[in-house]
Amino acid sequence: MYFKKKNIGYIISLIMCGGYTNAETFNINALNLSADDNIDLSYFEKNSLSEGLYESDIILNDKKIIRGEKIKFINHDGTIEPCITAQLIKRFPLNEEAKEILLSSQENECINLFSLDKNVAIDFNDSEQVLSISIPQKYMASTYSSWVSPEMRDYGIAGLILDYTISDNHLIRKNEETRNQLYAFGNVGANFAQWRLRANYQYENKLAGEDGRGSKKRNLDWDQVYAFRDIASLSAKLFAGEIFIKSDLFDSVRFKGVSMFTDESMMPPNLRGYAPQITGVAASNATVTLSQNGRIISQVKVPAGPFCD
Repeated sequence: MYFKKKNIGYIISLIMCGGYTNAETFNINALNLSADDNIDLSYFEKNSLSEGLYESDIILNDKKIIRGEKIKFINHDGTIEPCITAQLIKRFPLNEEAKEILLSSQENECINLFSLDKNVAIDFNDSEQVLSISIPQKYMASTYSSWVSPEMRDYGIAGLILDYTISDNHLIRKNEETRNQLYAFGNVGANFAQWRLRANYQYENKLAGEDGRGSKKRNLDWDQVYAFRDIASLSAKLFAGEIFIKSDLFDSVRFKGVSMFTDESMMPPNLRGYAPQITGVAASNATVTLSQNGRIISQVKVPAGPFCD
């Protein structure tokens, strides 16, 4: 049989050209099952995520905001998806508009993040136990490295605190009684939830004479016993007990009672003190400079479009 050289060239090309495919398969034979066992293992061949609770870190817009959160994954129309609850939404650094949209659209335990914007993206890395969420910047609240929102604050675990300083003197003089003096002072406290209990103490133990014979004097005094806690909704602190009045006009006066005052350190930086609000529209990426008498007070880079500072 004879072939033309051109046809032989086509055949060789087809033999040497091949496609490449790859599929994850589960070796059923490794389970040592008999042919009579009617078990469907196609679920494992797909290498898909199963329903249940996963302890995961949450990354929002490339920033890790929550660690070790137990997230429930459910089956939604054949796809395993994370269940984002209202409690989680409240802990996300979203602005009030975004939270209102999401919470008002809630129909069951899980909230559909895609109801906020079509550009929302969700990805779960099951090997690293990381849930990554991307939300457009216009829905994000203003964040500052030196300030933590009330929803993200951790008040620690319950416990006891003891601080002390001890001084011991042993004095021996010829033809005089031996004198021992032990002096201690410090503060003690207890933490429970948001409450903090504090107290100062002083202890003195004086002994004159050998082998415990002679004068003895022991004295324990408690000073400034008080409790306090934060009230995040008011950016204030509440004190009760033996406290001092805080005033910019009068000297501090000690009294027993209850006191509540605003703590500016609990507020975001843009709400501390008084400052003008500067707005405008940038035609392109620009730098907004605020100066007074030739001295630069603030300088902020803004993208194209409306800005507010």
